[in-house]
Amino acid sequence: IYIAIRRGPMKVPTTGTSVYYAQAIQDVNTSFATGFPVDMAIDRYGFWNDSQVPQTGSFYVYDRLRGSPRNLVTNTTAAETTSQPSFFVATTGFQSNTRLGVGPGDGSLNNNSAFFWTFSRAPGFFDEVCYTGDAGFSANYAHNLTVQPELVISKRRNSTNNWAVAVRIGNNSWVTSNATGGFVLNSTASTVQVTGYDAFFTPTHFGPGYIGGGWESSNILGATYVAYLFASAPGVSKVFSYTGNGSSQTINCGFTGGARFVMVKRTDSTGNWMVVDTARGLVSAGDPTLYLNSTAAEVTGVDWIDPDSSGFIVNQEGTMNANVSSATYIGLAIA
Repeated sequence: IYIAIRRGPMKVPTTGTSVYYAQAIQDVNTSFATGFPVDMAIDRYGFWNDSQVPQTGSFYVYDRLRGSPRNLVTNTTAAETTSQPSFFVATTGFQSNTRLGVGPGDGSLNNNSAFFWTFSRAPGFFDEVCYTGDAGFSANYAHNLTVQPELVISKRRNSTNNWAVAVRIGNNSWVTSNATGGFVLNSTASTVQVTGYDAFFTPTHFGPGYIGGGWESSNILGATYVAYLFASAPGVSKVFSYTGNGSSQTINCGFTGGARFVMVKRTDSTGNWMVVDTARGLVSAGDPTLYLNSTAAEVTGVDWIDPDSSGFIVNQEGTMNANVSSATYIGLAIA
C-alpha cells in the first residue's frame, strides 16, 4: 500500500518575493533567509575579492530534486558532479555545511563573496522535472506548472552535453517561427537549427523529442536529464521576446514594481546570456552584468538596461548590443 500527497504550493504566486530571491554572501556566512523553500539555486563563487573587485568564475546549479551536493555548471558541457560543498535547503532559506563564500571547498577563495539566485517551484511560474531519455518522439513527461511551459532549459546529467534551451511564447508558437530551432545556454550561438526535433509543451506534459545535430540530444535512450520549466505568471514572471529598435524601448512585463531579475539573449546573431538583478544593481546608470555562458568577471559601467515599473527598458550601446535595430531577443524577467 502507499499514500501520495501532492507537493505544494498549489496556488499561482501573486508576488515575485514569494518565489525568487537574490543575495551576495560574505565568506563568514553559512546560511541566508529567502522567505520560501528553495527548490533551485544558481550561485557564483568568488564573486568579489576582499577589495570588492569582480572575479572570474563558473555558475553552479543546485536543486532539491537532484539533491546536494550534486551540481551542474551553466557555462560548460560537463556532466553532473559533487565537487562543491553540500547545501541543505531549510524551510525558508538556504544553508551550507561550510562558509558560502569559500569557493570550491579547498579554501583557495577565502574571504571572497558568493552570489546566489534562488527559486521556488510554483504553479504558473517554475517547475523542475528529472527524466530518463527514451530516444523516441513519444516521450511524455508530466510537470506541475498547470500552464504551458514557455522556457525549458535542460541538461544531460550523466555525460557531457550542451545545455539545451527551447522557447515558446503565446499560443504554442516557436520564437524562431519554426520547430527546428533551439538555443544553447553554454554558448553565444544564435538559433541552432537541428533535425528530427519534435518537442511539445502542454499545461500538463512536455516532450523533448529526439534532438540531433549541433544542439545535442535531449532524449538519448537511458540518459538522465534535468529540465527547468518557466512560464509567465501574471505580475510575477514574464518569458518575453522583442525586436530591437536601435535606441531605447520599454519591455512591458505586466509588473507594477519593475523587474528584479532580467535575463536577455540575442537570437538572430551571437550574443551572451546576460543577467542583471536589483540585488547587484539595476538602475538608471551602468548595470552590473553577468553572462551565464561565461566565466568572465562581472561587467560594470555599461547602461544597457534601466528600470521601469512595468518591467524594464533596454538601451542600444555597442558593448551589450541588447537593442540592435531589427535584431531579435528572448528572455526571462521576474518581479
